[in-house]
Amino acid sequence: MPMNLRQMEVFRAVMREGSITAAAASLNVSQPSVSEIIKHAEVRCGLKLFEREKGRLRPTPHALRLRDEVETVFMQVQKVNRLIDELKSQRDLNLQLGCVYSLTLALVPKIISRLHMEQPNIFPRVIVERRDEVARKVSNGLLDAALTFLSDTYPGTDLITLKRAPLRFLCLRSHPLADRQSVTLAELAGETFIGYLPHLSVQRLLERSFAQQGHRFRPVFSVEQMVQAWVLVQDAQGVAIVDPFSQLETFFPSLASIEISDLPLLPLELVVKKDAKLSPALETLIALVTRQDEPGGGR
Repeated sequence: MPMNLRQMEVFRAVMREGSITAAAASLNVSQPSVSEIIKHAEVRCGLKLFEREKGRLRPTPHALRLRDEVETVFMQVQKVNRLIDELKSQRDLNLQLGCVYSLTLALVPKIISRLHMEQPNIFPRVIVERRDEVARKVSNGLLDAALTFLSDTYPGTDLITLKRAPLRFLCLRSHPLADRQSVTLAELAGETFIGYLPHLSVQRLLERSFAQQGHRFRPVFSVEQMVQAWVLVQDAQGVAIVDPFSQLETFFPSLASIEISDLPLLPLELVVKKDAKLSPALETLIALVTRQDEPGGGR
């Protein structure tokens, strides 16, 4: 006999929290209640889900295989509750928009502001997540779309390219190249770079691009977020290559951002659910961002 929804909820809490005590606190119920529900769930489905190990619960291989499917169930529950909220709110248009962190500091607020000025009946909600997480939520219908760049292709999603722009060389304003309108990779080959973690698309792009010109891209630091690169450059730890969309110059007035003329143009992308019809709110957003006068490409 399968688990019921309440048993799945408790199972999910234990998997997330790692102990009966923490799971009970997160659910606002007693520890004995959680223990009893887990026991009933194991009996009901005929599987051992947890082993006790030094006072903590260790999930069995069965539990590990069930975890993602249970999470999917609760994503659908959230989707239903979201629809209920939207129906109750009686708003004309709602837009659940995900985005990667670097875009939330300047670009997305500008887009949202213009969107609301032009279409005040659209009510956007911005959710900040990692690339793979926003794609998963778009695929599951928890987000209408997500703004990103250099995104991989994820199951159940499509990518719409909104625009393309050159990557930027980032340095202190005292740097010899700071007054240039553009630079080439060859001119940057001897610089001390702030780079990115090896698994990130931007790091792979830079390594490949430098190698094609006979140079090696060897950063002295590796960071996960581009905003961290901005901070390290500001602290005179090196230079960096950054995306053209985050537009963080306002926050870092001591830095110069210069176009790199011989790197591939970087796409600003919208992740949408595969084969889904775009909502009027999304169509309005796409039209706004793809206009020539929208910030993001040149300076």
